[in-house]
Amino acid sequence: MAPRKRKVVVAPANSPEKVKYSTAVIQTVLSAQQSETTHAKLVKQLKQLYSTVQHDSFMKSFVQVIKRQMEHEETNPYANNMLKFCAKFVADPEYSEQAVTHPIMASIFDWLLSTISSAQLVRFRICQLVNLILNALGSDAALDDTVCDKILRYMLERIRDVSQHVRVQAVLALQRLQDPNSPEDPVVRAYVYHLDKDPSPKVRQTIISALGRNYRLIPYVLERLWDVDERVRRHTYMQMSSYPVRHYKVEQRLKFLEQGLTDHSDGVRKVMRNVMIPQWIESYQRDYVGFVEALKLDADDKEMERFRKTSKLVLMEIFKKNGVKHMAQLLNFGEESKTVPLSELTIERAICWQAMLEHLQQSDSDEQEDYMIELSKFCEYIKALVENPTALAFMKANATVTASAIGSNQVAAVAASSPSQPETMDKLQQLYLQYILQILLEIVLMYDFGDEFGRDSLKQVLSHMLCQETLFEMNVRLIMETFEKIITDVESRLTFFVELVSSVLEPSRQDVSISSRQLIDTYLEKHPELTTLKIQISALRVKILELKEQESALSAQRDYAGAQRMNDELNMCNEKYANLVKPLIQEMSLTCNSGSSIGDDTTNTTLLFRDSMLKPRRVTQATVEKCLQICFYLVNSPSVRVLTPPVCDLYRTFISRHVQSGQLSTRNWALRTSTAFSMLYDGLSKETFQLLYQQFLNTASSRLWKTAIECVFELLDKYGFEYFDLESEDAINTSKDDSRTQKSSRQLFSRQNSSYHDDLMQSSSCNGNEFYKMSVHFMDTCNDSVICSAIIEGFCRLILRGKCTSADIMSKLLLRFFNPTTEPEMQQMLGIFFQRLIAKRRQELMQKALLSTLFMVLEAPNESPLAEVRPETVIKFVVDSTQPVFCSPGVNPHNTIAVTFLRVMRDNITLKDLLKLLSKELLGLDIKDDPVLRNDLASTADEILKEPLLDPKTVKNLNTFRELMLGKIRETLTFSSSRAPVAPDGEEAEEEEAAEAEPEAEGNDDDGKEEGPGDGEETEQEENEDEERSEERPLINKSILQEDSDTDLLASPMRQPGGGSLASP
Repeated sequence: MAPRKRKVVVAPANSPEKVKYSTAVIQTVLSAQQSETTHAKLVKQLKQLYSTVQHDSFMKSFVQVIKRQMEHEETNPYANNMLKFCAKFVADPEYSEQAVTHPIMASIFDWLLSTISSAQLVRFRICQLVNLILNALGSDAALDDTVCDKILRYMLERIRDVSQHVRVQAVLALQRLQDPNSPEDPVVRAYVYHLDKDPSPKVRQTIISALGRNYRLIPYVLERLWDVDERVRRHTYMQMSSYPVRHYKVEQRLKFLEQGLTDHSDGVRKVMRNVMIPQWIESYQRDYVGFVEALKLDADDKEMERFRKTSKLVLMEIFKKNGVKHMAQLLNFGEESKTVPLSELTIERAICWQAMLEHLQQSDSDEQEDYMIELSKFCEYIKALVENPTALAFMKANATVTASAIGSNQVAAVAASSPSQPETMDKLQQLYLQYILQILLEIVLMYDFGDEFGRDSLKQVLSHMLCQETLFEMNVRLIMETFEKIITDVESRLTFFVELVSSVLEPSRQDVSISSRQLIDTYLEKHPELTTLKIQISALRVKILELKEQESALSAQRDYAGAQRMNDELNMCNEKYANLVKPLIQEMSLTCNSGSSIGDDTTNTTLLFRDSMLKPRRVTQATVEKCLQICFYLVNSPSVRVLTPPVCDLYRTFISRHVQSGQLSTRNWALRTSTAFSMLYDGLSKETFQLLYQQFLNTASSRLWKTAIECVFELLDKYGFEYFDLESEDAINTSKDDSRTQKSSRQLFSRQNSSYHDDLMQSSSCNGNEFYKMSVHFMDTCNDSVICSAIIEGFCRLILRGKCTSADIMSKLLLRFFNPTTEPEMQQMLGIFFQRLIAKRRQELMQKALLSTLFMVLEAPNESPLAEVRPETVIKFVVDSTQPVFCSPGVNPHNTIAVTFLRVMRDNITLKDLLKLLSKELLGLDIKDDPVLRNDLASTADEILKEPLLDPKTVKNLNTFRELMLGKIRETLTFSSSRAPVAPDGEEAEEEEAAEAEPEAEGNDDDGKEEGPGDGEETEQEENEDEERSEERPLINKSILQEDSDTDLLASPMRQPGGGSLASP
C-alpha cells in the first residue's frame, strides 16, 4: 500500500491590511452639502465618528468625498457648502489649537499640497479649500513651520497659474502667511509684483484686499489709482477708505482726492463721494475746517496752489450733499456778521469761505446774499487786513514769540512803523498772507460792480495795495483783472495806471537838489558857520547834474545797463543830499511852528518840503518788479489794442532801464513786459528782438533763456521771420559806405562818435534766420529739458499758425515724438500738436518730412535711442495722419508718398530690407483716381520688378500694388477728400473732420506698436529680420532729398525763391 500524502499548511505572509471606506463618515460629510445651518451639528457627529473609526479609514473616506466635489463647477452651491463644512471640521479648535499638529490637519494638508492636476477645476478647489481652512482658524491660530512652508511653496507656484481663478484663490490662501513689516517677505514681494504685472483685473482686486496695510506698502496700492480697469480703481478706493485717514501722509491724501474726484468713471467718483469722503469727514468729527487743515501742503507756491485746488474740489462735493449751513456755523457767521473775524482768519478758513460762496454762486441759490456783505464793507475788511496783518490768527504765535524775546514795547513799535512789511514776517507767514489776500480778491470778483460807491471804495483799496504792499505776481494779476471790470474804458485805465506807476516810482525820480535849492540857500546865508556843509551840498548838486546828463546820453545810445547804473548812483546822491539837509529842514520846521515872522507861503512850502524829504526814497527790487508786473498785465489784456503815448513813454523812462538789470528776476519781468509792449507797438519790436537775442550771448540762466525763447517766438508769430531780417538794412548801409568811399574824402574824428557802441551792438545783432539756426542747434544738442520744451513749443506754434513750413523742423518733431527717451510731458505736448495739425489740415508738412525722418531711424547707430524705433510705426503714423479725408479738398499726400517710395526703392535696389519695408507700406496708401498717375506708378513698379535678386515678399507686394494701380484688384472702400461733400460752413466741416482726426492720431502710436494675431510665423520672421537690420545699418542713397529739401540751414527755410514768405496751407 502506497504511503499516504499529507497536506502541509503554509502560514501566509504579513501583508498590509486594505483600508476600507467608512460609510458613516461619507454619509455625514455628504449631508453637509444641503445647507450651512446643519454644519455645527454635523461637525459634532463627525468628531464622534473619528473617535470610533480608524484614522486611515476616516481620512480615506473624508478625502474621497472631497475628490468627488472637486469635479463640480466653481459656482456649484452643494460643492461649496461641503467644502466649507470640511474646512470648519479641520479647523475645529480641538484639532487646530494643540501644541503638536493634529493628524487630521497634517493628513489633509499633506494630501492637498501634494496633489498635482492638469484640471483647472481641481487646482482651483485645492487652493480654495486651503484658503477656507486658514480662514476658519482663529485669529490667534498658529501652524507648524513645516505646514506653513508647504503651503507657501505650493501657493507661490499656483499664483503663477494660467487660470486667473486659480491665481485669485492662491492670493487669498497666502493672505494669512504674509508679514507686511518684513521687506523681504516672499508673500509681500509676490503680491507687489502681481499687483503691477498681473493681466487679470480680478487678481489685482484680490491683492488689494489681501495686502497688509502699512506705510511701506501704501505707495504700491496708490499706483492702482491709475489702473486701466475701472473696477480695480473703484475697489482701491473702497478698500483704502477703511484705512484710518490720519495714517496717510498729506501727499497721499491729496492724491486720493485729486484722482478720485477727477476720474473719468462715474462709478469711481460715486465711491469717492459716498464712501471715502464721508468716512474721512467722520474721522474729524464733521469739522470741515480741521479736515481741510489735514490736506495742507505749504512748502512752496505750487504745493499751496495744489492744496487750494484740491480742498475746494472736496468742499464742493460736501456742500452738494450736505449744504452750507454747518460750514457757516464753523466760520462763526451770523445774521449781522457775514465775514470771518480777522482774529480767526487762517488759510484753511479762507478756503472754506471761498468754496462756500462759489458753491452758492454755481447753484444759483438766493442764499448767496445771506452770506455776502456789501462791497464797500468788504473793502473795509480787506483794508483792515492790509493795514494790520498781525491781527491774523497765524501771526499771533509769531508775535507772542517775538514779544517774549525782545519785549512787547519794541514789538508794538515795529508793528506800528511797518505793519505789513515782509521784514517782520518769515517766508511761510508771507506766503499765507499773500494767499489769503488772493482768496479775498477772488471773492471780490463774485460781486456785481453796479454799486458806484462800492466800486470807488474797491478802487481805492486796490490802488493802495499796489502802491504800498509787497505782493506776489498772482496778486498783481488778479488786481489788474479786477480793474478791467472797475474801469471799463481802456484809455482811462491806461492813464490811471501810468499815473499810479509814476507815483510809486516818484520818490526815486525826484531831484531834491532843485526843489530845495531856494530854502536851503536862504538858510545857509543866515548861518555862515555852516560853510563846510554848504560846500558839500554844492558839490553834490554839481555831481547830480553830471549824472543826469550821463544818464540821458546813455539812454540815447540805448545802453540801458549803463543808464541804470547812472540812475542808481543818482538815487544814492539824492539820498545823501537828503540826509545832509534833513537836520536843516527839521530846524526850519520848528522855527515855523514856533510862530516866527515868516510868511504863510514860506511856512507851507517848508512844511510840505519837510514831509516829502522824510519819506523813504529808496525803491526796492520788489517794488520795481511789482511795477513791471503792473505794466505787463496792463497791456497784456484782450481789451487793449493800441498803446497811448503816455504808456509808450513809460517804456522809455522805466521799462527800458531794467532790461539789462543785474537781478535776474527783474530782468526777466522787464523782458516779458518789453515783449508785451512790442506786440502792440511795432516800433519797439526790433529793439526788443535784439535784446532777447543778447540773453543767449550774455547770460547762462536757463530761466532767462526760457523767457527769451518764448518771447522771441511770440514776436515771430506776430510779425513773421521776414520782419526781423537785417539784410536789407545792411545793404542800405553798405551802399552808403560805397558811395562815400568813391569820393576823395576822409572821415574826421568826433568825440561824440559812438562807433564803439555801434560795433558792440552789431556784433550781437541777430535776424530771424540766425535765430532759426541757433534754435535748431539747441534743439539737437541742449540737455536742458526746459529750454528744449520752450523751443519745441515755439516751433509747434509757428507751424500751426502757418508761419513755419520747414520739413526739417517737422522731421525733428517726429523724431522727438517717437524717441523712447523723450519726457512724457513733451510727448503729450507733441501728441496734442499733431492732433491740432490734422484738425487745421496742415499735415502735408508731415508727408514732406517722412523720408528724412525714416532715413534717420533706419541709419541710427545701435547706441542711439532711435535704434529702438520701428520704422513701420513712423510710416503708419504719417500715412494715417495724411489720409485724404483729413486733408483739404483735392489734396492727397498719399500720391506724393507713393511716388517718393518708388523712387527710393529704385535708387536703393540692393537694400532688401528697405525694399521690403516700402513695398509693404505702398499697399496701405489711398491713391487718387487719376489714370495717368496710376499708370505711371504701375510702370515704375514694373521697372523695379525687372531687377533680379529681389526678395520674394518684395516681389509679391509690388505685384499686388501694380495690379491695384491697373484696376485688376478691387480696392477696399476708403474715404477720399475728393469724394467727401463740402459742408456749407467751412468751419463746421473742419471741426467735424478734426473730431475724426483726433482719435485717429491718438491711436496711431499704439496701432503701430501692436501686431495682428494672424500670420504668427511670418510676424516672428519679420521681427528676427528687424533685429538683424539693427545690427547692420544700411547706406541709403538719399539723392531724392536734395531735389526738394531745406536741410541747408544757411538758407532761410521760411523764404520762397522769390523772397516772399510762404503762404499758410
